[in-house]
Amino acid sequence: MVKVFLCLVLMIGLASCSTIKERFGTAVETPQLNADRGHCRDVSEKAVAESTKNIIKKSDEKRNAYKACMKSKGYDRHGRPIAK
Repeated sequence: MVKVFLCLVLMIGLASCSTIKERFGTAVETPQLNADRGHCRDVSEKAVAESTKNIIKKSDEKRNAYKACMKSKGYDRHGRPIAK
């Protein structure tokens, strides 16, 4: 009985994986998107590198810098293109 239940949960999980990726991520991972993500990660790291604030404020600043960089490149924070 337990094996049947686990098998059912696994099958449902695999079936919904692409739906989750389309909703929360991007359906298409392009080399340009990966390059833009890398650039934005570098920019956000440099934005907080010399900050003397505590860890929580640094992570907030880093997240905001990443969002702003991705937005300037035409993506939302998940990598989906922003509708113009």
